[in-house]
Amino acid sequence: MKKIYIVIILLLIHKICFSAISASCVWECRATATAGNLNGGGFVSGGGGTDYSLQDSAEDNGTDLACSDGDATSPVVSSATHNFVAADVGNIIHITAGTGWTVGWYEIISVESNNATLDRACGNDGSISSGTWYEGGAISLASTLDDEFFEQMVAGQTCWIKAGTYTQTENVSLTADGTSSLMINVKGYNLNRGDNPTGTNRPLITAGAYAFAFDDYWKVKNFRITGTASNFTRCDSNSKMKNCYILNDSGTADRYAIGTAGGRIMKCEVSSTNGYAIQHYGNTEIYCCYIKDSKVGIKVDGNRAVIINSSIDTCTTGIDFVANDGGIIVGNTIYNCTTGVSGTTADGILFINNIFSECTTGLNWSNVYDNIIFDNNCLNNSTNLTNVTEGDDCVTSDPLMNNPGSGDFTVQSGSPILDTGIQIDTSIGVTGDYKINIGIDQDDNTASGGGGFGFFTAD
Repeated sequence: MKKIYIVIILLLIHKICFSAISASCVWECRATATAGNLNGGGFVSGGGGTDYSLQDSAEDNGTDLACSDGDATSPVVSSATHNFVAADVGNIIHITAGTGWTVGWYEIISVESNNATLDRACGNDGSISSGTWYEGGAISLASTLDDEFFEQMVAGQTCWIKAGTYTQTENVSLTADGTSSLMINVKGYNLNRGDNPTGTNRPLITAGAYAFAFDDYWKVKNFRITGTASNFTRCDSNSKMKNCYILNDSGTADRYAIGTAGGRIMKCEVSSTNGYAIQHYGNTEIYCCYIKDSKVGIKVDGNRAVIINSSIDTCTTGIDFVANDGGIIVGNTIYNCTTGVSGTTADGILFINNIFSECTTGLNWSNVYDNIIFDNNCLNNSTNLTNVTEGDDCVTSDPLMNNPGSGDFTVQSGSPILDTGIQIDTSIGVTGDYKINIGIDQDDNTASGGGGFGFFTAD
């Protein structure tokens, strides 16, 4: 009886097994590719083969794939209509249908005598024949295989997505994880891989009511993503989103554009028309972002919020600390919000070098907490502080921004925020002019040469 159970378990494991394709595989997605995610879509260099993924159509395909010994125990396949040759090595075959086949993507490891050896056995139990297959050609996305495609990626792999419009037809809500040393990369490009596009040159993913959500240790960069789902985009533990425009324009209240627990959001423009631009569940870092036109810019519902060098513009509440223990809020500009920052039980937060301007209330805390540090900030609001003690070195005057109503938060040469941030001087072992400005922006033409806090946003 035990032997029967073991066989059943092994069969089930094989049935749900995802790709064993090399970690160095590079995938290509193009809106102009054969529809339905039919193509192979990937290539592993180093084996001497020719990369066929950089084309819209498969290099070869058929409906006659067979295993060399006629059953599922062999990873060696053949085709009566295609002789596999050395140029095929490293390309990915997508098996989509057939008798006894396990559909999915497979790497051609080697070829010999017109047969191809794949990275693993490619069938389930019983006989195996008449496989429908596609070798090479880019992935199209915008199909019911989107989730399956991304889910089968493994740590170390990179997926390039060329500029175009991709309309989702199913949820992409992933459980696959990268690792700390080998993250999974999804990168948009305009004309050439690595050109780091901005604005409308980035690929556009219109998710509609579907999720476009990644799990742990993913890097997602250079995209425009729009949708209306309640759990729209996700950036979980040790993942990163960079240079993305994210908009949730649902008419339903309290949906978020980005949900994150332990992720990093960098150089992104984020809005949720009736909800939370960023939903922070803990241990999240937000750098150099533009967060605007939302019910709540950042909802902090977990510990350790790090928000640095970002602007929060025209939200009902800029940052809402629902629950938090410890936070660093440095070098931000919060403009034209009903409440710039609100807090209930959250404490242990450091506010330094921020501008709060033209809000109805700058900061509004439900109770007084002595371990909230608030200093070297600029306050220019109808009511500046409620239950928050102003530090000795705050500025309480107009920061003289050039055109904040149009999103220009640069300041005029006479701005009081110049050189009035927390100072670095000889008391900590440095000499020279290390004056710091308040807020995210500086006037480069001032005689003092004051600057803001700089943070490296690595790839």
